[in-house]
Amino acid sequence: MMFFNDRDSQMQTRREVKASRRRLRRIVGFFLLLAGYGVLAISPDTPGEWVLVRVAIGFSLLFIGFGLSIMPWIARISGSEE
Repeated sequence: MMFFNDRDSQMQTRREVKASRRRLRRIVGFFLLLAGYGVLAISPDTPGEWVLVRVAIGFSLLFIGFGLSIMPWIARISGSEE
């Protein structure tokens, strides 16, 4: 009887760790989205070569942030697994 209880607690711990990792990924993704929008906020007096660099970095951050935070929600709504 002790064996089953110990195994159940291990499975519960694994589920909790997995859920906390998912939550952390979504939070990091959200902050990457915010950082991407921040990098894309370019003032008019920025030199042209820096504009291209900032746009490339900004869209990269948006893409990664979208993949980490928004895609799991879309997958959950559509009924598919991550």
